Amino acid sequence: MKNNYKISDTPVKAGDLLLNENPFVYVLSSKEKGLRCDNCLQKSKVLKCSGCQFVHYCGRVCQKEAWSGHKWECANLKRVAPKIIPDAARMLAKIVNRLSRGDGQSYRAYYTKTSFRMWKDLMSRKCYIFVLKKKRKNAVKDRKN
Repeated sequence: MKNNYKISDTPVKAGDLLLNENPFVYVLSSKEKGLRCDNCLQKSKVLKCSGCQFVHYCGRVCQKEAWSGHKWECANLKRVAPKIIPDAARMLAKIVNRLSRGDGQSYRAYYTKTSFRMWKDLMSRKCYIFVLKKKRKNAVKDRKN
């Protein structure tokens, strides 16, 4: 994913676009289900995903574009009944999925030409130390086996 930013010496006016960044993950609000595409968020005629029957796409292009992230979600949504899933739960599941796939750890959100934040930057120092200790503990167990 690329970010778009503007460098200028001119004064910034109200309403000027300064930074455009794609989100780490996102979900379409339940209120908009069936009215908007889950990928491009455009309001249009949408069709349900043939697999999970929960996510909607405006066309084949959006479905293909979203597939790498939706593949895991699709398999899990098939098993859920009834299909009433809180937005926050879907958001959390998407975060966990993205991090477990590994691409989340290297994801960089740039806020200047050279400065960026990563997912791990959101962790508190205490939490980060806990994660490192757990990884070391598991590594020691693996060596013993």
